[in-house]
Amino acid sequence: MRKRLCTGIRILFLAALTAAAAASCSDDRSAFEQPDDPIITPPDKDKDDTIIPRSLEILSGEASAYEKDSLARVYLRTVPWDLLLSDTVSLQLVNRLGAPATNAVLQNSEMLPDSTWLLRVNLADDISTKSDTVCIAVICPDTVMQSRPIVIKRVSFRMLGVKIDAKDMKYDSKSMTYHAYLPVTDFHDLRLKFNYRGDSVTFGNSTLLKTNCYSLDLSEPVRVTLWQDDLYKEYIIKASNTNLPIVTINTPDGKEITSKTVWTPGATMKIVYPDGRLDYEGRMSIRGRGNNTWTFVKKPYALRLDKRSEILGMPEHKRWILLANYKDRTLMRNDAAFWLSKQTDLPYTIRGQFVELVFNGKHVGNYYLCEQAKIDGNRIDIDDPNLETPELGGIFAEMETYFEYYTDNPELGFWSKIYNLPYVLKDPDIDVISTNDPVFKYFKKFIEEMEAVLNDETRVKNHEYEKYIDVDKAIDYALINEMAQNHDFYNSWPSNGPHSFFLYIDRDRKLCFGPVWDFDYHTFMPSRAYQWEGLSISTKTGSSRAKFYYTSLLKDPKFKERLIERWEMLKYEFAGLPDYIDMMADSIRASEECNYRIWGRIQNHAGDENRDIDMTFQQSIDSMKEGFRRKWQWMDNNIRNL
Repeated sequence: MRKRLCTGIRILFLAALTAAAAASCSDDRSAFEQPDDPIITPPDKDKDDTIIPRSLEILSGEASAYEKDSLARVYLRTVPWDLLLSDTVSLQLVNRLGAPATNAVLQNSEMLPDSTWLLRVNLADDISTKSDTVCIAVICPDTVMQSRPIVIKRVSFRMLGVKIDAKDMKYDSKSMTYHAYLPVTDFHDLRLKFNYRGDSVTFGNSTLLKTNCYSLDLSEPVRVTLWQDDLYKEYIIKASNTNLPIVTINTPDGKEITSKTVWTPGATMKIVYPDGRLDYEGRMSIRGRGNNTWTFVKKPYALRLDKRSEILGMPEHKRWILLANYKDRTLMRNDAAFWLSKQTDLPYTIRGQFVELVFNGKHVGNYYLCEQAKIDGNRIDIDDPNLETPELGGIFAEMETYFEYYTDNPELGFWSKIYNLPYVLKDPDIDVISTNDPVFKYFKKFIEEMEAVLNDETRVKNHEYEKYIDVDKAIDYALINEMAQNHDFYNSWPSNGPHSFFLYIDRDRKLCFGPVWDFDYHTFMPSRAYQWEGLSISTKTGSSRAKFYYTSLLKDPKFKERLIERWEMLKYEFAGLPDYIDMMADSIRASEECNYRIWGRIQNHAGDENRDIDMTFQQSIDSMKEGFRRKWQWMDNNIRNL
């Protein structure tokens, strides 16, 4: 310990190092304020010298007090050296008026081998960074010596944490353990960079270090000791991955992806399971994707493999998507909607898995790696489009209000004549056909004929729509979107209309709704639980878009009866969603913690459509489940009144 002898009385509060409350904190260390030499009350010369202190030396170095639960130390030397051994002499902490101190309590004292006394002092909890004072009183039978008030002040002396590629440190103050969640599977030789305040740090039994960089084997927890003079504090550092698959993508020369229309070829992707098993490794092209989501700081991506491949147990294909779920505090809304879809008879539900993504060497958090909806035997299992005889082939399309801006094929979009709904072809796409080709004309005519039937109540009640619409799929699709409270299902604002509403024409020449897609915001909200999203829409005066297909279909008692019957069949299957949400939340909890440390609070420009950006992860999960439960109960009470 650095020691400096002083005349008069000086006091040193040297506290035990305490646990850091966070992996990063401001450098708020300030010097201990030492006053001038204190005023000593002279002893009475007529009294017995054997019990009168002739001098006191308070040994001082850098003085500071740490944390609310710290134990400060005062090192004291007296002349005579055995003064405090006398049963008639005692020490007390007092305020400037001589009354017992309320901001500090003398716990005990101990004589050290070098005849120095160690006084252990507890500081009151309410002493913080604000200055306070305390005095030392030496109490003899007929004499009390009191020092001048000495300034005490809490300061920080913290281990700031470990940085390994990303902000992936979690600190547990009870066990004094730092847990690094890292997107790796081999922990035997990790390069750590320590930021700490103190003289040095040691690892296990290794030699004392004077550097802040160290290669460390974290395959097992490691004890780390932080030193300041002869004081020390011990921590445990351990590392693991988040138990999710790890996806590593590298672009040529680390090129940033800035376009959602232009592919960047020559990228590589490697996927490993948490235990290190290789799932996939190969070359691909990559670009950005998404409508509004592409404008956020955490970017979603589209992937096109050079060769069809299975990914994480999902059937082989070239086209995949990495969803960022940036606006979704739970990260789980899309996955939850897909779970609802799997409870129905829709023939295809998009498959996906949560993963950790490392992009060009940087850990960028939790992503959802999933299939892209495509015509394929493993996905939307219909015939390929027939360019010459379209009525013999399949067609994949989308309702998207902003197709002019947000789709790959805006040239293949149109607004339907009667219901004024926004359609755009997805397959075949603009690389294959134009608006003058038979497939486009066939599809547009099909929609016109179908809407003519739906717009005629008599024809609806005669069930003529069954020639154009797969009713069973339409009902399942509606129930999923209603249960998820999907604002994009119809979005009754006349200026917006539906979004991300996938549909296709199958081999039976009927329009099939699905697969479900795009549920990351404006879904699963308690505030939206008491309304219909698309099954019932109030007509707005002067609005040409206030009509929707389900509004017309419900004019047929037979359709309404089938809808209610299907709800009775599915409602208890749907009711299992909260349990599924809890299970998935536990599986991604560590990953979410890392993701939040990387990206922080959802930025305001992204909006708070889910009303949960200021919630904790668990609070947002609870809100999501509550929104679902309320909607389930409301649906059960109101579906018969449509």
